[in-house]
Amino acid sequence: MHNRKGILSTIDRNEIIRDTIQTFLICCVISMLVWWSGGGEFWVTFQVSLVFGAACLTAVRLSLYFISPYTGASISVLLGFLVGVSVGLLNLFHQIYGDVSKILDVPLSELLLKILFSALVTYVFFSSHRLTRKNRELQEQKLKAVTQEKEIVEANLRLLQSQIEPHFLFNTLANIKVLIELDKDAAKRVLDDLTGLLRASIMKSHDKSISISEEVELVRAYLSIQSVRMGDRLTFEIECDEDLKRLSCAPFLIQPIVENAVHHGIEPKMNGGNISVSITSNNDQCSILVRDTGLGLQEGLDHNAKTTHNKVKGNGIALANIRERMRLMYSDESTLVVENWYKDNGDLGGCLTSLSWPLKYSPELTKSALS
Repeated sequence: MHNRKGILSTIDRNEIIRDTIQTFLICCVISMLVWWSGGGEFWVTFQVSLVFGAACLTAVRLSLYFISPYTGASISVLLGFLVGVSVGLLNLFHQIYGDVSKILDVPLSELLLKILFSALVTYVFFSSHRLTRKNRELQEQKLKAVTQEKEIVEANLRLLQSQIEPHFLFNTLANIKVLIELDKDAAKRVLDDLTGLLRASIMKSHDKSISISEEVELVRAYLSIQSVRMGDRLTFEIECDEDLKRLSCAPFLIQPIVENAVHHGIEPKMNGGNISVSITSNNDQCSILVRDTGLGLQEGLDHNAKTTHNKVKGNGIALANIRERMRLMYSDESTLVVENWYKDNGDLGGCLTSLSWPLKYSPELTKSALS
């Protein structure tokens, strides 16, 4: 049975007061009209009308809150109306005519008037209830949107705080200083990459979305800088379908993953390794694969199991931040999987991170949005 915690927990007190005042005013107007037309005394008519109105109001409201979950609003209102009219008629026969058995002696016009009055009260209440419900739903949607916007802002703030760690910046500047003496062209390229990376970290992290081509450029700039520092110990490839480059994505989805691959997979390995990034579309899904030939995940973190519905194998603040932002942008239809991959001979190959989300969440950005 549908669980209700009680009338006070489900009924808005302000609605009750408003509906009661409306019913009272309608009863006054009906009674005045009947009195002016010579159809009866004001107070008698007012009393009978008030019973009809209060009975319909109460019956319809109770029906909406207790029966509508099973039958729908329209049938609930009809049932409440019939119950209210029945209570009003019983009161009319008892108070005015003294006996219910005298129902056939009651003028048909008077019965129709009472029923029409009850229908009017029911209609006014139902219209008010429907308007209130729509307003409440609108407020809930606005509150949900504001809450989601707040979560996005907080996630982006944490993202900004995690961008471009000081030691990376200092190491890069030191490398540039050395390169200026040895290879000025290489120093210029590293400086250009660093400038682009810093600009994106400060400006693009505030955007809700950037183009996939911009994300690819961020990853390329970061890996180029790291390859200068690590030399032959780091190689990389980035592949992206041309028809995906103008599509939107959450900012800094790939760069933190690549950064993890460098620091925890490639750099600790004596011979270094390779990082490959692949961005493709498949079955209306945008798919990103980041594969490295580093040390792989620590023992106990790789369960070699596929995960769906936004579940993650792996750890780290960066991954948690990516997961949260993907949930906010792509709902539960996004996936993030981090696991070890193995060579054909069974040896550990490194770490593989895959991200995917429906392409319907990635509209093509306009030229103004890309600038």
